[in-house]
Amino acid sequence: MSELSSQAYDHAVGAECRVSSVEAMPGHSSPVTRHFHFPPWARAQIVSPETGQEVSEGESGLIRVFDLANVYSVMAIQTEDLGIRRGEGFELIGRAEIAEPRGCSLMTA
Repeated sequence: MSELSSQAYDHAVGAECRVSSVEAMPGHSSPVTRHFHFPPWARAQIVSPETGQEVSEGESGLIRVFDLANVYSVMAIQTEDLGIRRGEGFELIGRAEIAEPRGCSLMTA
C-alpha cells in the first residue's frame, strides 16, 4: 500500500513489540493483530467485493484508499487486499482469493 504518496502505518495489538508481516498473515500462528491507520490526509474504506459499498465495523472486504496527497495523480485506488474495518483504520487479512500475489504478499505465497 505504499504505491501512493502516503503509507498506512501499523501497530501490533496483543504484543509487546512489532512482528514481521509474515507472522501476522493468514496461515501463520500468531496471536498478534495488526491494525493499520493512514495519516490525516488519507483514508481507507473497506468495501464489499459484490456491491462496492462500504461495509460495517468488523466486516471484511476489499481495501479502497483515498489519498489527498496524490497531487496530479489519482485520488483513490481499489486494491485486491482484504481487510476488516476497525474504526478509522483496518486490519489487513490478506489478498482476495483470485488476486495474484504482489508486494509483501509474495512472502506468504
